[in-house]
Amino acid sequence: MPNIRRVDCPFYVTRSTADKKSATITCRNIENNLGFDVKNQVVFRAHAEKENYAQLFCEDMYDTCPYYKAIYRYESQKGEKRKHGKEEDKLTGKGGAGRKKGT
Repeated sequence: MPNIRRVDCPFYVTRSTADKKSATITCRNIENNLGFDVKNQVVFRAHAEKENYAQLFCEDMYDTCPYYKAIYRYESQKGEKRKHGKEEDKLTGKGGAGRKKGT
């Protein structure tokens, strides 16, 4: 029978199984393609602690999780920068994959 868990957090990636030495929950990375193999991972002292955390935050009240808040805030700020950049492109006529406005 497959091990199916209900997870509501949109930033949840995976968690370690009880047979692993380290008790971890992996969340989506904030940045990719940095040239390093980096993971956004929360490490716990025990698997029971990890499961309690996952039940509380990943499966239920994810919007109160400090890691969710940090990733959400970062992505919101990154989205605002992109939005402002596009607005600036419209005002200045710059951007658009190197094409001049009107060509």
